Formats: sequence, C-alpha cells, structure tokens
Amino acid sequence: MWRHDEDISNAKQRIRRKVWKTLEDQGLATYPRPCFGSIPNFRGNMTASWKLIRTDIFRRAEAVYISMDPAEKVARESALMRGKILVSSTPRFRRGLIVVNPENVPMGAYSVAASLRGALRYGEVIYRVKDLRLLRGLKIDLVILGSVAVTADGGRIGKGDGQGDLAYGVLKELGLIDNETPVATIVHDVQIIDEIPMERHDAPVDYIFTPSQALKTQCKYPKPPGVIWDKVTVDMMKVIPLLGVLSGFEGATP
Repeated sequence: MWRHDEDISNAKQRIRRKVWKTLEDQGLATYPRPCFGSIPNFRGNMTASWKLIRTDIFRRAEAVYISMDPAEKVARESALMRGKILVSSTPRFRRGLIVVNPENVPMGAYSVAASLRGALRYGEVIYRVKDLRLLRGLKIDLVILGSVAVTADGGRIGKGDGQGDLAYGVLKELGLIDNETPVATIVHDVQIIDEIPMERHDAPVDYIFTPSQALKTQCKYPKPPGVIWDKVTVDMMKVIPLLGVLSGFEGATP
C-alpha cells in the first residue's frame, strides 16, 4: 500500500493526527495537554501501568530501559522502588543515555529520580567514549517505549521525531539488548489501531498494556538490527555525540 518513503511518512502522520484528535475530543488526554506532537498521557494510565508492573517480565528484570515520557512515569518510579537499574535517554538524545542506579537514590526520592531532572541529578549520562565504562556488565532485560499508536500484531509509531527507534538502535549497538529482549508499551485502548506502515528502523512491540487489557502481540515485524546508519548524517553525529562514538567518527565527540 505504501510504496515510497514519502507515502509512508504521510501515512504515519495521518495516523498520529487522528489518534491525538481522538484522545483530545473524547477527553482521554491528560497533562501535559494538548497532546498533539507528543507521546500522550491518558486517563487510566495508572491502571495500564500496573498491568505491566505486575507481569513477570517486569518483576524479574534487573535493568530496564524506559522512555522519558509522562505516560511511563509510573513505570520508571516503580522500577527504582523495586531496586532495578533504570536506563533512559535525554531529550533528542543530545546527551545520550541516563543510567540511574537505585542505590544512589535517597529513600523517598524515587518519584523525583523518575523525572528527567531527577534522573540527571542521581544518575550518570552516557554520551562520550569515557562514559562507556559505566555500561560494563550491564544487560537490559526489558525495553518500555512510549507510543502514539500501536497494532495488535506489534506495529508501533512514536511522535515522529524518531527518538524511540533511535534509543532502541543505540541500545542494540551497545550490546545492552538483543532480539530476545521484550519490548512493551503503555497506551490507551483507542491508541490500538488496525494498521501501521512499518519500516526497518521502526521498533515493534511485544506487549501492549492498556487500562482494559494486557496484550501479547505475537509480533510479526523484525527488530531493527541497530542504528540504521544510512539514515544518520554527519550533522546528526555532531549534535548527538553518542552516535559519533558508536560510529567511530572522532570529530563528533567533544
């Protein structure tokens, strides 16, 4: 159906606009509003989050990657409270990854540490060659990505800036995840749609959690092999130093 990159891009944006509008028109979107242009937070998020938190894939995980979106705040805080290492990413990936060890978070500060400002305060940023030593021995057991829309067969799109897919690719390039690492998302039921055009850089999901259900997708889409380097420009590597580190492009590292 979608024959060209432009067709796919336009189709994805139409899907996003429709989902954002539905959430707003039905009064389902919550702070921050309006949800247009973002990974939406929604009514029933606490219920959906707890469906995930109670699963074996979450309980058994020792380290988790969770995107820094409002819809995933409950999951981030719960991970830290349960002694899990939290990995997330900075806005637009400009300072790379953040790793928060719960041992470095004071009792009672887990909610703060689950925010971007708190994670930067209590965690370590990974974006230069010398920072990579902080990842030695780390293996991420579960990836939780924010989504604008998903499908029952594992399709997923984010807000359109590619940050979720980039995070997945970077984690794979660093050897922190592999094809067997489960990927989950937390959305409202209206964010589950019939079809999403998927490209090779798009990270699909294995589990979907909504206020009304927990869905294992039997995902039919291949996981990205890592960063799709033919989509990365020299300018991107200058803006995102971690890409420069991974590519070996010396001029990108400060």
